Parts: sequence; C-alpha cells; structure tokens
Amino acid sequence: MWGKNSYNTGAGMSKIGKMASWVLYNMPLGNPNLSEKDAVDVSIYVDAQPHSDFDLTKHLFPRSEMGYYNSKVLHERHNVRSNFAKPWGLDIDAIRGDHKIKGGSINP
Repeated sequence: MWGKNSYNTGAGMSKIGKMASWVLYNMPLGNPNLSEKDAVDVSIYVDAQPHSDFDLTKHLFPRSEMGYYNSKVLHERHNVRSNFAKPWGLDIDAIRGDHKIKGGSINP
C-alpha cells in the first residue's frame, strides 16, 4: 500500500476522496462494511505513508509534440505533503506523528 513499489503521488488513489470512496465499497475484502468515517480514516493513514513523487514532465512527449493546450500541464507535480496540504489543509506530520515525509507544497 505504500513505499517505492506502490502507487505514486499523482495517481488517483493518492487523493483522499477517491481512495476513501474505493475503500468504503471494497474493504474489508469480501465484506465491505466500513463507515464513511472509517473509510476516510484508513485513506488518510495510507496516503500519509511514503509514496514516490510524481512529476508529469517525466511522462510526456516533448513540448513541441504536445500541442498548445496540452503543453500547459508541464508543471504538474505531486508529493505526499502537497497532496495533504493543498486540498485539505491537513498537517501530515501531526497525522503521522513524525517528520519523515520530505518536500513542501510543490504545486502553485
């Protein structure tokens, strides 16, 4: 669920709302019966763990081959800290109880 071989911080599951919806309807496996609050709590905990950062520029064609509209996404970057701070205003260090997650808010 986390670490270098799990989903990266640009994936849909790295967004608390999307993951909570999936967890609500799929967990525990074979008997989904969590409350909405439990699904959100599980999602916050899992997403607060280390995940590989995401830099969209490493996954795109060169700007000259992308066209005008697509070239505007070149600055999309995510890390665990930015996924918590920007949309939710959550303090990841307080959630985790440590200061092991590196990086700051990297999307303007």
